[in-house]
Amino acid sequence: MPGPGPTAMVAVVLLGVAAGCSGDDDGGFEPRGSVGSSTSDNSDAGDVEDTVVRVDTGRWSNDVMIPTLVDYLEARQTSMRERRIVPDMVETATFQWIQQQRLVIADAEDRGWTVPAEARMRVVGVEPGTSDAVVRVCMWGPSVDFVQVESGEPVGSQMRQWYPFDVKMVQARARWYVSAAAEAAFACEVDEG
Repeated sequence: MPGPGPTAMVAVVLLGVAAGCSGDDDGGFEPRGSVGSSTSDNSDAGDVEDTVVRVDTGRWSNDVMIPTLVDYLEARQTSMRERRIVPDMVETATFQWIQQQRLVIADAEDRGWTVPAEARMRVVGVEPGTSDAVVRVCMWGPSVDFVQVESGEPVGSQMRQWYPFDVKMVQARARWYVSAAAEAAFACEVDEG
């Protein structure tokens, strides 16, 4: 049986949530209260460009789990690009979730896919619990959709829209970890740009 198509794979690869995302054109994206990061680990990466993840954390920037989420989002994008689980992913995700990501990375590698070097995301909500939380994140499609490794061309049609995802986080021994992520039931506004 054939594997999931590019659209289904986007849901697995992304990992966020969205509610109330603006549909601005990506050219006008300016993070507010954001945490930006870039990673470069030349040990096994070959010719992989630095990964830059810009996360607009908005009014949730002071929520205790957000720094871990931002670190995870960068580690996830970097892991996809380098085709290996990077150390920051191990520090920010549960063992079970890392095992799921290994499968996604292996499948993308088999297909000759990767993700872009720069990703844009917005936190749009946090539903905290005592020892868990769901963080809603919008991910800009062209910055997180799969592309061909060789050509950099999008796999399938490129969707110029924000993808909504719910990211489940759990707290263990005073630390937060990403434990799951899935496409959300609500929709981010479609980019008209």
